Amino acid sequence: MDTVNKWPERISISRGYLLLTLTVLFILFSFTGWPGEQVLMVLTVGLILYSLPFMAFFPKIMTSILLITGHLVFFAQGLGFSYWRESLIENLPLVALFVSVPLFAYPLKNGGYVEYISIIAHRFLKTPVKIFSNIVILTSILSSFMNLGSVRISFELFHSEIEKNPKFYTKAISQGFTLAMCWSPYFAGVAIVLSMLGLPIFPFIFWGLLLVLIGTAVSVLLIMKQPPETEELAAAMDKEMQAARAAPITAGKGIELLVIFAGMFAGIFILERLLDVNLVILISVIAIAYPILWSVCINRIQAFGRSLQHYKNTILPNIHNEAVLFIAAAFFAKMVETTPVSPFIASFFAAINQLSPLLVIVMTIGVIVLLGAGGIHQILTVSLIGASVSTADLMISVEAFALALMAGWSLSTVVSPRRR
Repeated sequence: MDTVNKWPERISISRGYLLLTLTVLFILFSFTGWPGEQVLMVLTVGLILYSLPFMAFFPKIMTSILLITGHLVFFAQGLGFSYWRESLIENLPLVALFVSVPLFAYPLKNGGYVEYISIIAHRFLKTPVKIFSNIVILTSILSSFMNLGSVRISFELFHSEIEKNPKFYTKAISQGFTLAMCWSPYFAGVAIVLSMLGLPIFPFIFWGLLLVLIGTAVSVLLIMKQPPETEELAAAMDKEMQAARAAPITAGKGIELLVIFAGMFAGIFILERLLDVNLVILISVIAIAYPILWSVCINRIQAFGRSLQHYKNTILPNIHNEAVLFIAAAFFAKMVETTPVSPFIASFFAAINQLSPLLVIVMTIGVIVLLGAGGIHQILTVSLIGASVSTADLMISVEAFALALMAGWSLSTVVSPRRR
């Protein structure tokens, strides 16, 4: 009976191993130049077939529709096997990103940085607006390199406040996470846009951060109209602040965090110029190597090793929803590129460009958001627009077009029915 009960867990873990194997081989083939397309294709097909029955309802339906429709286009257009294979493995860089980025959470927790952030944050909590601002800013910073892992940590940091007013403060976490999507290359959306448009990480990050600062300011100004704190919330704040005042604060941890944070993005900047490798693959390699180096530097490598058990049992097996959906979306987008749809998109944006460059930005954001509200995943819309529209024909800069795509991606996440 125990053996029967363990089968779901074994299937889940084996699915995680398949994802990890695919990621490691893909990175190795990318750096060595070894022609491993056939191997990657077989593993990708295996991943889809093995994962599809266990996917959540919405990703499963979307993946099935995209794959079926994509194959209908493939046969209707009479495309060759090599194009089919290339389309299937097109988004493997993003699969590598999904697999690698969660590793950042472990040195952050093992090094005591979460507790340090909690103490610092609660020292300055006095009003709901300040709490809200802290949550937005901290979630945005953590999300910039931890992705979805930041949400759980934010809930842990502000659990007492969230318990008293969950709707108010959950909104802050959502906004912080959404803002980070606009600029951080450790997010799939930013990574794929930078790679697709051939845009270097700088100066995109500068403009992305400027967009985040404006978004944060607008968010805080809007929330100032919210009603004042309740007595229960005030009591919870007093309790948290008393605990924070009692705990010692050292500048060392703060300096470490600043150096670590800067190193994450400096590494991308340096390797991007030294190596002729896909940007998303470089980010994935950094996301694997950096947490290990971080753990060594703070003498927490054994704790990191123990954390890998959690990674193996909990994180890896649950990446399949995003991984398989993104594979299917890229496959569909590549098939659509061979149809009249792609030239139509190019003509549409060219006509808008003649009217007003600003209208190009508004329309780019609007189309992604509207389709997202209808349940169409951003990866599909962004891939089609990015692949169809030539920035050389637009009267806006490549950076402005990239930011418009990312603003649409970010806002689409907020309105999408998938998050309800």
